[in-house]
This record gives sequence, structure tokens and C-alpha cells, in this order.
Amino acid sequence: MSTPALSALIQLLRNTAASIRSIEAKAEVALQAHSSTTFRDLMEEKATMLAELADNACPLGQALAPEESVIAMNAIKQFSTSAEAALGLGSHFYMFALLYPDTHVKGTPNNLDLLIERLCALQSE
Repeated sequence: MSTPALSALIQLLRNTAASIRSIEAKAEVALQAHSSTTFRDLMEEKATMLAELADNACPLGQALAPEESVIAMNAIKQFSTSAEAALGLGSHFYMFALLYPDTHVKGTPNNLDLLIERLCALQSE
């Protein structure tokens, strides 16, 4: 069922996903150029964005129907918790791997993209 809060949350997630794709593309270029400082800075930017996502999404999550809220906010909180852990460890490899399961194949959707797809399917019901 489509609601303004669900539509707004999907848009927030799409914007975040687009920003992360841009950061990851820049990070790949930095790796190829052997610029570890740039790569590190970009991974920290990605992790910070994800760490802040739960707080940014919370007002929208509270306005969702219970089923939608559980699906969305559980996943978003997991993204943020993982990003906070990566930042706390200072692990740029961990930051790089955020949103990707161990079995991820390049070119397939990451976990944020999959969440967006799931919420869009709920919106269509």
C-alpha cells in the first residue's frame, strides 16, 4: 500500500544508494591509481552515510504501517550498526564490504538495493 511516508522512505533510500554507488566508483578509481588516502576517505564517507541512515530514516519509519516499518527499519538499523562497527574498527576493508553479502556477484543488487526493491513491491500491493 502506497503512503507518503513509504514513498519518502523509498526516495531517501534511492538517494542514499545513488550516493553510495558514486562513492564506490570513485573509490575504485582511487584503488587503480594507488591512492590509499583517497580510498580511505571515500570508504569513511560511505560508512558515515550508512551509520547516519537509521537516524535519518527514523521519522519516516515511525509513520509507516507496522509491517512496512519492521521490514524497513530492521534492515536500515542493521546497515547503520554495521557501518558504526566498521568506523569503530577503522577497517576500510569492512567499510568497503558494507551492504554486500559474502556471496555477492559484481553487477547484482546489494542489500540496500534489495531493500528498495522489497519496499517498492510493498508499495505496489
